[in-house]
Amino acid sequence: MGCTRAIHHLYLLAHHTSPNNASQSYADQLDAIGATVKPNTLLGSIWPDIKECVNIINIDQANKTTLELASELSSAANNPLTNLGIISRLSSDWHNCAYPQSNLLADYRLQHHAQSSATDNRAKPDALLQRHARYFGNALHSALQTITETDYRQWQPQRIDEQRLFWQLRLEQMGTPVTLAAEQSHQLTKIITQILKTDVGRWILDHQHKDSACELSLLKETKNNEIKEYIIDRTFIDRETNIRWIIDYKSSQPNVGQTLESFIAEQKDLYKVQLSTYKQLFDPQQNSISCALYFPLVDHLHIMVD
Repeated sequence: MGCTRAIHHLYLLAHHTSPNNASQSYADQLDAIGATVKPNTLLGSIWPDIKECVNIINIDQANKTTLELASELSSAANNPLTNLGIISRLSSDWHNCAYPQSNLLADYRLQHHAQSSATDNRAKPDALLQRHARYFGNALHSALQTITETDYRQWQPQRIDEQRLFWQLRLEQMGTPVTLAAEQSHQLTKIITQILKTDVGRWILDHQHKDSACELSLLKETKNNEIKEYIIDRTFIDRETNIRWIIDYKSSQPNVGQTLESFIAEQKDLYKVQLSTYKQLFDPQQNSISCALYFPLVDHLHIMVD
């Protein structure tokens, strides 16, 4: 791979032991090497193509020190080590070439490209400060998906505890500091253990529901001919009621001193449009649809009412 990145010159070094000696002519030395090099070696596979430009350096390793060997290498003809002191400079009148101001791909872009390009999508300071909370939420979502898809009945306390180090490693890979990742992995084990103790938690994570899916990706075309992707945390059709449930996981919890009622009212206002959009992705003629927010940290399911 390194050979393919050469720009002007490529220097390959090889060590070969052959019966030739320095008193032989250059051509005789080449013939001696060619006669003894094995064709199934790296050097043998390219020898026919490089033999005309090989620079032979005869080294008596028994009688020469490393410094002497380096000196002989650096004095060899066409060796790059002889040019280490040379600095290539641009000419004083050099200037960058002017590129034409044309949009060659305009005809191939979707209509929303110009609008999205004009939007400032840089991360806001508050979002950066909350990155560790986002990482924790991602790890929690992933854990709930794994538990659902592998049957929550298989997740006994011992298995949950054994999984803790994996969750810690996952958090660290996302960028969470080691100490915080350890604390959050312990928190994950407690949360999941508590979820699996409740009827609501087991009902949500039960993979035996009809059309059970986690992190379901759906595409929808908007009014502006823009194709948007939506990820639904959890959806299924209840076996008993035949109602399709759309459940959005939220890793938030009430602030210190905040009541659960106040917290739920706040979250409901934040996510009612989002869940309404999710609801439109499914055909209401097939099944009645109910949406809900699930807060694993407080083990609370809030059913959204239109």
